Amino acid sequence: MAKLRKLLGSAEAPAIVSLMRLIETQSKATIANWCIAYTQKHILP
Repeated sequence: MAKLRKLLGSAEAPAIVSLMRLIETQSKATIANWCIAYTQKHILP
């Protein structure tokens, strides 16, 4: 597992643990595509 970085909450929070497990099962391409889609929908004008 990669080195944990500083978080605003606890790294043991159920939502964080669940998300980390999901991310570990995905390919880099899948994660990158999700990030791009999220950014286009929520951040870019």
